[in-house]
Amino acid sequence: MNLLELGYEVVDFCRGQLGVPDEVYIDLQVIDLKEDGVVGWAFESGEDGEYEIEVEETLELKELITTICHEMVHVKQLFERRELNEDEAYGNEDILAEGFSNYESVF
Repeated sequence: MNLLELGYEVVDFCRGQLGVPDEVYIDLQVIDLKEDGVVGWAFESGEDGEYEIEVEETLELKELITTICHEMVHVKQLFERRELNEDEAYGNEDILAEGFSNYESVF
């Protein structure tokens, strides 16, 4: 399984845990974000109900999974039309990542 396939497995796991409906389109990109100074971000992609997550391509496996979990919390916030809340995202990223790793036995 490549990183993008694994990433979509994380997205699907978080979708279920966070209650993000299946009809919400989420595009995942594993790309070079070094120049932007971030390891990941989530944003609305312009269409209602469509979101994009971008994560840094050089992350170690555990950090990649945790970052996608963090960004999925932001997708939920965006979907619910709430303000982005880093405390909520940081507070849930490890719980989601551990749940995924227990579910998938990746670590």
